[in-house]
Amino acid sequence: MKRFVFASHHSMAAGLKDTMEFLTKSEDALYDISAYMNEAGDEDLAAIVKDLFETFSPDDTVVVMTDLMSGSVNQKFFPYMNDHVFLLSGVNVPLAMQLMIVDEDMLTWDFILECVEEARDQLVFINDWQKQNSDGDEDE
Repeated sequence: MKRFVFASHHSMAAGLKDTMEFLTKSEDALYDISAYMNEAGDEDLAAIVKDLFETFSPDDTVVVMTDLMSGSVNQKFFPYMNDHVFLLSGVNVPLAMQLMIVDEDMLTWDFILECVEEARDQLVFINDWQKQNSDGDEDE
């Protein structure tokens, strides 16, 4: 079974999960972990992650998408990485969508690398893009 975990500092994960449910109408299992929303500390986050992974089957394909590569949230998932558990940081909507709309057997190391590259292309400074792609018409 495909499972997607969105994890972030504060409420970005909950918002991304909600956005993905809206955009993809996915019936996949989606989870969000919004860390540090209260006084709970780092140890509680580790327990939350551990409890979540204990509900998964070893045969599940799990894609974890976090906000910051060097962040404590991302680091809590390191022990769970394997051939069926993929950890990505710096998540954005195009990346999440592309991963969610494919069949489980498509979620391979190479495919995920390709998706990350394509998601990088979606990060655009539109002011500069418009300037570079303008046909010289100043009325636009």
